[in-house]
Amino acid sequence: MVCGHCATGPLASQSWRMLMDGEKEVTYHTSRGLLEAGMGDKCALCTLLLPSTDTRVDRNAAIEFTLKVTREEDDNGPSPKDAPRLRIEASSSVVWEEYCLYTLPDDPAASEILTRCPLVQVDSTEAYKLALERLNECVASHGSCPKPGPAPLPTRVIDCKDPSKPRLFVTRGISSPYVALSYVWGSDASHITLRSNFDSYIAGIDARIIPQTILDAIMVTHRLGMRYLWVDAFCIIQDSSEDKNTELVRMGLIYRDAYLTIIASSAAHANAGILHDRHMPGYYAAHPHLPFHCRDGRVGTVSVFTAGKSDYEPMKDPVDHRAWCLQERLLSPRKLVYATDTLEYHCQSATVPVNNSIKWWGTEKLNSLSFGLSDADIASKVAEWEEEDWGTLQMQWVFGMSSYTRRSLTQKTDKLVAFAGVAEQFDRVWHAHSGRYIAGLWEKHLPRDLLWLREPWQFGWYDDPLRPRPQEYLAPSWSWASVEGHIRVQPPVDCDASTCEILECDVTLMDERLPYGRVSSGRLKIHAAMFPAPCIISHKPLRWYYKLLVPTEELRTRMITVPPLSPNEGIAVGRNTIKEGGEVSTTQIVVHQEHMQIGLLAVADGAEVERSLLMAVGTILLAFDGTERVPPGRAWAILIYREDIGDHKHTEGLLVTDADDGSFRRIGYWLYKVDGHVAEENIPWLRSDSKKRSIELI
Repeated sequence: MVCGHCATGPLASQSWRMLMDGEKEVTYHTSRGLLEAGMGDKCALCTLLLPSTDTRVDRNAAIEFTLKVTREEDDNGPSPKDAPRLRIEASSSVVWEEYCLYTLPDDPAASEILTRCPLVQVDSTEAYKLALERLNECVASHGSCPKPGPAPLPTRVIDCKDPSKPRLFVTRGISSPYVALSYVWGSDASHITLRSNFDSYIAGIDARIIPQTILDAIMVTHRLGMRYLWVDAFCIIQDSSEDKNTELVRMGLIYRDAYLTIIASSAAHANAGILHDRHMPGYYAAHPHLPFHCRDGRVGTVSVFTAGKSDYEPMKDPVDHRAWCLQERLLSPRKLVYATDTLEYHCQSATVPVNNSIKWWGTEKLNSLSFGLSDADIASKVAEWEEEDWGTLQMQWVFGMSSYTRRSLTQKTDKLVAFAGVAEQFDRVWHAHSGRYIAGLWEKHLPRDLLWLREPWQFGWYDDPLRPRPQEYLAPSWSWASVEGHIRVQPPVDCDASTCEILECDVTLMDERLPYGRVSSGRLKIHAAMFPAPCIISHKPLRWYYKLLVPTEELRTRMITVPPLSPNEGIAVGRNTIKEGGEVSTTQIVVHQEHMQIGLLAVADGAEVERSLLMAVGTILLAFDGTERVPPGRAWAILIYREDIGDHKHTEGLLVTDADDGSFRRIGYWLYKVDGHVAEENIPWLRSDSKKRSIELI
């Protein structure tokens, strides 16, 4: 419902034609008084306009509104990218509001407004029709998407010809289109294929033992006109190490060659299912409705909501927390995603709900530069690439790896294995450019690839504190794969060999057939400068910015009276106040003799210290890999990167501790920047005459 002023003004037939044809903006003159009256009469447009007016302006003073329909053209923005938006700007305001427009499929406005409300009946005939339309359009006309070609079926698939009587089928190398499933297993493993039930599954699998998510995937495969479905729990003999390793070698190809991958995004476990009706977000019922004058003279209705508003949070579906599911998503060229709120189709060219409802959040995908290349034409294609193309690919790797480390694994030892398919895909394209893949790092990106940091998060539903380093051996300490939790990689920098030179780097694979998989050992030998790490004498969480301090002569003089071997005696140099929740605590900062032997001291960034005793020389980031602490004198800082531009100093490196055999292992990362003059004698890694040595890291 709208008032007469709005119906004959900005929402009149002529106004809509001007807006939809993109001729020019529509202006509307009104006042706060008229808008308040319209809102009282439940006018939808007055209700939208009133909040953007200035309450300090006389309610009868004239206000000018400008209306314009825009269309999103950014491939990385919300989808569909050509969705119309109504932009409204008040003359009395420096900001504007944008509203998305949508309508129902059977409304007269549907011929011009192509966006819809979310599809909630994902098992309906309409849902399958729309899914097939998206899939067929992608295969036929998406230039950025790889075309499905003839590929051998995986070793085994589920035959879905009769979805009520599925059976395991040994393919023996025949070629045929197939569907793959990406899902969260959960704890129930009663249905998996074992050597003991393999023969019976060939004859047929009792539908009563098949988890609901897999049953639903069988039905979707059949309804889409496909016959074969690959599901790891059934298509790999789970109690055969030999079969599991054989299939792991092919895992990347299985998803890459699939005609379609079904992603059971909303299912928290295999018994949850994916075909139930979705819940329509409650705010859709409250969206205002506006009359829409169609080009053919009919009057329809469009609904509007504030651009960017959504109850759905990205990366919150169950599959977004499972590490294996990331490579399954990234490697699959075409995906039908049964999300929490609707049904979506994802490919290299589009990330859209199948019925064209508004989606605000994108999803991970591999760079189209690399995805569509066959092994035969990679060399000729990449020869044409510019440095920008390689940079884009590098950022894709960093983004994918960082996203992967936020996810969880049931078996910690799968850390490298569950990302092996992605590594293999990148290696196909940039092997000559980046060298060998070494336990998560790239040979020709060293030493730059060493500069990762463990970043603990605590944000809403996502809690990722520092954890102890796993007891099981996952990777060398210098690899991000050796720790649990989210890893952040600093922006790429060019590391000069004069600062840090790679002498040797190698790992021992646990299975030579899995060059991107588990390793049993690794060693890295570098030639670089190494110094005692700053000694932390007041703490915040183990990843924080610290004040970097140098003892003054006064402190050194006073420390002479402190017994050298007395850890309980020292000199108070300041205090540290910590606020946690509603609690506030203050502790003294005390310097002991063992601290003085280190030279550089670090205190929490908010701590207060006596300037007569400690001189500040900047701020340092000390990011620890886990909860492990080492005593003063056993932590060292290795300089990996250095940049000097005038008084601007930028240095980065590793925190390490000594191992038993004369080698070192990584325990963290450090970064020190300073703008302004700092005496080099106070900061060892700034000295131009720093001596380098050969250092072996394990």
